[in-house]
Amino acid sequence: MENKNSHLESLGKEFLNLAKGRHIENPEMLIELRPLPKDIKKIIHVKNAGVGITRKVIKHITEQRGQDALYILRSIPDILARPSKIAKNNSKRPNSFLFAKMNGRAKAIILELQNNHECSLIVSAFLMDKKTFKKLVDISGRSDVPSSG
Repeated sequence: MENKNSHLESLGKEFLNLAKGRHIENPEMLIELRPLPKDIKKIIHVKNAGVGITRKVIKHITEQRGQDALYILRSIPDILARPSKIAKNNSKRPNSFLFAKMNGRAKAIILELQNNHECSLIVSAFLMDKKTFKKLVDISGRSDVPSSG
C-alpha cells in the first residue's frame, strides 16, 4: 500500500512540473488504490471493493490545487479508510459521494467518488473550509468521528 501512496505523490510531483494543459501519456490509465472497508461499501451501496484514480484526474488535481495537491494525494488512503463524513453528491453526478475528512487545520480534504460497475473512481479532490464542511449531511449513520490532528 505504501508503494501506491508514494506513486500518487510522485505522479503529483511530475505533473506539477508540467505546463498547464500539457498532454500526458496514458491519461486513462487507472491506478488502483486501497479497497474500501466493508462498512463503507454498505453505506454507499457498492459490492465491489476496488477504488481507482486515473492519471488524468491526478493531473487535473495538480493543475487546480497547486502545491496543496501533494498534501491531498498523500491523504487519499487515510480518507478512503476513515472518512469523517460521507455525503451524497447525486445533484452533481449520479452515484457520486463525497468522502470528507478534517485535517486538523481550518480545512477539510474532500474526495469525490463515483461508483460504476467495475470500481469506485475518484473523479475530483479539493480542500473545503470548515464552515462548509459542517454543512455536509453525513449519510454514514455513524457517530461523529474525531478529526485527525
